Amino acid sequence: MNLHLLPRRAAAGLLAAALLAGAVLPAGAAAPSTSKEEIVYANLSAEGEVTGVYVVSQFDGVAGQTITDYGDYTALRNMTTTDPLNYENGVLTLTPAEDGKIYCEGTLAEAQLPWLFELTYTLDGAEVSPEELAGKSGALVLTLSAKIVEEQKLTTLMITHNMKDAIKYGNRLIMMHEGHIIYDVSGEEKQRLKVSDLLAKFQVASGSELANDRMILS
Repeated sequence: MNLHLLPRRAAAGLLAAALLAGAVLPAGAAAPSTSKEEIVYANLSAEGEVTGVYVVSQFDGVAGQTITDYGDYTALRNMTTTDPLNYENGVLTLTPAEDGKIYCEGTLAEAQLPWLFELTYTLDGAEVSPEELAGKSGALVLTLSAKIVEEQKLTTLMITHNMKDAIKYGNRLIMMHEGHIIYDVSGEEKQRLKVSDLLAKFQVASGSELANDRMILS
């Protein structure tokens, strides 16, 4: 499952992360006979408050074969075909008339996200509120701070090429190269890590240097 978070007002930013907790959100799962992929979108206010969450599900439809999915939705729509959606007591069914991919959008009645978000705005070096940005011009810096909700004991996986973020966030760091784990660290050892340490670990374990240090360190 992929999670995309979209601020709605002022300067918009994008954050994507893969969730590693099965059903973190109550979006449910399709019947075993139907292939399904799912993307969860969240709208954020200018302050970072989650104002709405919806799911876009992709099904590999087979003509005449009923697709069954589950979730607590307040609204549903078929984004691909004119085949009607039937929804009752948390069960969605759809019988496509033709073979092919079908995209359905569902607005979740309630959802818990594994982060707390805070958006801050800096205009020409001075922090301003979202309301103060209207009509202004200058160099704008939008900062999105995300904190994992540890008390809910949700397991999340952040995939990044930014080594500073990899060190800063989470309690375990796994470095991969060509599909293989070359470094796995957690606890106090991870807390003591520096970017230079990771660069050295990568070079020793992979036998090569990173091709673009500037991208990774930014």
